[in-house]
Parts: sequence; C-alpha cells; structure tokens
Amino acid sequence: MVPLKTNRLLIRPWHNDDLEALAEINADPDVMRYIGTGIPLTFEETKQSLARHMDSQDRRGYCMWAVEMRDSGEVIGVCGLIDYRDDEVETGWRLARRCWGRGLATEAARCVQNHAFATLNLPRLIAIAYPQNQPSIHIMKKLGMQFRKMDHHAGVEVVYYTVENPRQAAEPSD
Repeated sequence: MVPLKTNRLLIRPWHNDDLEALAEINADPDVMRYIGTGIPLTFEETKQSLARHMDSQDRRGYCMWAVEMRDSGEVIGVCGLIDYRDDEVETGWRLARRCWGRGLATEAARCVQNHAFATLNLPRLIAIAYPQNQPSIHIMKKLGMQFRKMDHHAGVEVVYYTVENPRQAAEPSD
C-alpha cells in the first residue's frame, strides 16, 4: 500500500515503533467508550491488535491503518478497513481525544473510502456505531452512508450503515 495523503494526514501501514502511540490512544476511556465492548485496551491487548492489523495488511491489502499528522509525523489514531462478516468490509476510525472536533476523522475516513472504491474496487462499505455515538454517525452521513438496520456486534447493539461503490453503479452491465 502506498501511503494515502490528505491535506493534513498521512494514512499508512503500521510500524513496530507505533505501538506506544497506539497503546496511549487505546488506553483512553473516552476514546474507547464506543469501540468494541467500550473498555480501554491494555498494552498487551494493543500489541496483539497491532499484530492483527499488520497481518491483515499483508494478507488482504488493507487494515485499520495508522493515521499521522503530516506536519509533525505524530500518530494520532487509526482509520481503515476491516472484515466484518458475510464478506462485508467495514470502515472505521478512532482518533486521540486531543484531535477531536477538527474534522480529521472525516478527512481520514473520506480518503480511505475513496481508496476502497477506486483502488481496491470494493463493491460497498459498511460502518457500525453505538447509537449514542453521534459524532461517528455524523461522519457516516457525511460519507454518503445510509442507515440500514440495527445490528448486534460483540454483544452490543449498533447502528449499521452502508454505502455502495459509485464507480461500480456507473459501469454498464452486460
């Protein structure tokens, strides 16, 4: 994967020396409140998560990538693609709390969505969120995603949004 660039961000594969920054983000209760089971991750859990991301990148060509600020090189979060279920690919994001409210998650998510459709040629993306996570739901809507249903993931009720690849919809069928 060639790193993806936006005006302010670099979205790239993980390096082993990113572990400390990711562990700090994953240990923040406010950041993790609406991720997975809502419980912050330990250092060891983050280490395992990083290994899974790197493995997914190697095997599938995508993962939840590192998000860093282009001007400073600081890793501020994750954004990318992950297998959901039934051959669905989920897009998601998570930023350090100090980076909230600046449009960075939307910027990263839009870049990843463009990559998923233009380069990876995925037919559609899904996104899930706790119903209380209004900032993430707002990002989903900005990405053109539509609410489809309530779902359950990791024992938690979530909203389920989708967006189709507009490039595939525009292609003539045989």
